[in-house]
Amino acid sequence: NEAPLANVVDLLAQKGERLHRVYCLVTPQCLSAEMGGEDRALVVEEHGERSEYPSQFEFWCSRMKRLRPALAETEFIPILLHYHEDTLIEDIESQVASLTERTKADAGGYAEWHACYIYADITGGARYVTMMMTSVMQFLQYDGMRVEKMIYADFKTLSRENRIFDVHGTIDVYKLVAGADAFVSYGISRTIEEYFDYDAESGTSGKPISDALKGVLRAMHTFSDAIQICQTGNIPPALSALSTAITIFLDVPEEDRTVDDRMFMQLIDTITEGYGELLGEAEDEAARYVPIIRWCRDKGLLQQAMTLATEWLPVCFVRQGIVRPVPAYISCAERAVDRMHPGWMQNFIINSTQYWNAIQKMCVDTYKHILRDALEHGVVPEGAPSLVLSYCKLGQTFQHLRENPAEIRTLPEDVLWLYELVCAQIEKENTGQRWTVPKLLQDATAWDRIKSKLLNKILEKKNNPL
Repeated sequence: NEAPLANVVDLLAQKGERLHRVYCLVTPQCLSAEMGGEDRALVVEEHGERSEYPSQFEFWCSRMKRLRPALAETEFIPILLHYHEDTLIEDIESQVASLTERTKADAGGYAEWHACYIYADITGGARYVTMMMTSVMQFLQYDGMRVEKMIYADFKTLSRENRIFDVHGTIDVYKLVAGADAFVSYGISRTIEEYFDYDAESGTSGKPISDALKGVLRAMHTFSDAIQICQTGNIPPALSALSTAITIFLDVPEEDRTVDDRMFMQLIDTITEGYGELLGEAEDEAARYVPIIRWCRDKGLLQQAMTLATEWLPVCFVRQGIVRPVPAYISCAERAVDRMHPGWMQNFIINSTQYWNAIQKMCVDTYKHILRDALEHGVVPEGAPSLVLSYCKLGQTFQHLRENPAEIRTLPEDVLWLYELVCAQIEKENTGQRWTVPKLLQDATAWDRIKSKLLNKILEKKNNPL
């Protein structure tokens, strides 16, 4: 079409620029046989002069260069369009691929594509030509080329005068839909932010959108960052913020919505459906853990799913009672935290050593003086663990046993066990020496050794009697 091409040429001339190549989708009836078409030459008479052209395409090229001298050095490239009513979809896709390949090849290597600007005329043509061109432009944009304008020439159809329209917004819709799909499928907000020309740092948009929609875009950006780099502590609050932002946006009165608000509104159901229970109300942050892990797994974000499972499933196990500390030792579990794992439920599973050490310390702090009183003075408080009574019996029988070593055979099992614990500890500290209970009893420092081991060393062991 002449009008759209002339419009683009004039526009570029104002900027001191020009078109380098014009790709023309041409049916066989408009190309000469030498170029693969069916046209049998054309004779045109203008202003009393007769001119012969090999085809309608050559005539059109000549005419455009005459009407717009700026096209003198422009290369016109015919793309033969094989159009039939019964054309298979595979044939159409083949033509899309061929046109894309030709355009990219002419533009040079990948490094050059970002410097290419596309101006498209989508006026009229065969039924599927516009869709073909749209598909081609999607491919080219993906490779870094920019679509500057999409021109539609209106010959007194949409208005009472001939007009040229820039309908570039129609292809932008594809970016909006692709952006919504990327966010639902992978939690990536970049494409949808590009559609709205949204700057996350300043919170501004190049399109006229409401503050409520800016809030949604801000929340989407925050969640996208959190999920992509797996900031475990930021993901649940980011989802809560997104849920709140969407609710606020939905509450905006229809009359206050901008056109772009209304465009985004068409995708809101897809987004909320895609995130499902992740956007629902939750008792607390931990209630979102399992749904988030499941969502990551379903979306193929396996690295995130594994990381979150490691961090969060221990909390879920404890909360649901699958495994939990003994009630008497919950305070120990709550103290068993570190900088890497500040949550006690998580640390209870991941680093049980800290939990056990806390129990050890609690037992020593709580019972050491009780054990001392039992061992040295025979005092046993009511309700004390059975071990305290064993200490008491050992202290009461020690002197008698030293004087009557033969009665070792009659010792209660719990008392004999304590003596054997002391002997084992002494052997550990004195490698190569064998210690038995009779030997211990005959040692001059036996009592001091027993007190030292039973009130200090043995209680400090990982598996102490308590």
